[in-house]
Amino acid sequence: MLNHKNIPKFHEKFSQDGNVYFVMDFIEGDNLEDHIFLNQLTFNEKESLFFLDELVGLVSYLHDHDIFHQDLRIPNILLKNHQPILIDFGLSKMINSANLAKDSILQLKRQDFYDLGEILLYVLYTTYASKSKKALPWTEELSLEKETVHILKRLLSIQEPYSDIKEISMDLQAALKSKKWN
Repeated sequence: MLNHKNIPKFHEKFSQDGNVYFVMDFIEGDNLEDHIFLNQLTFNEKESLFFLDELVGLVSYLHDHDIFHQDLRIPNILLKNHQPILIDFGLSKMINSANLAKDSILQLKRQDFYDLGEILLYVLYTTYASKSKKALPWTEELSLEKETVHILKRLLSIQEPYSDIKEISMDLQAALKSKKWN
């Protein structure tokens, strides 16, 4: 039922020896983890926020179809023509939202949001060069704009967590329209 250019098409599922398998399109490309660690791909703060915006659009599309990925990680994102493609839906949940308590849906959403926060941290750290031998929290190691810190803290549930993807998108758009990037 999903039809998005940045999500592989599902063709069928089958079971064998008690395991369930999904047949989906094969998409050629390296995952984000390989791009970062093997190819030394870096993202500055502005590029990181634009990348997050692309991911938020994909997660929004999934949530609009009552699908929660639940495993958003850098190895589960392919890059093709600088566009993120979500893969590995093995832990995903498709929920009939009419039959599930709002708290349960919120918990599923927030797991995806938390994962987005971790991905944002990964890409922000691609340009970080340690000046100290002592490991510090990201709030001390990274020099970020206050809008980016606000988004990260809410995604990672350090401050009041987001309850809707539209809130994330609004904060992202505000951060990207900030005079600092122009």
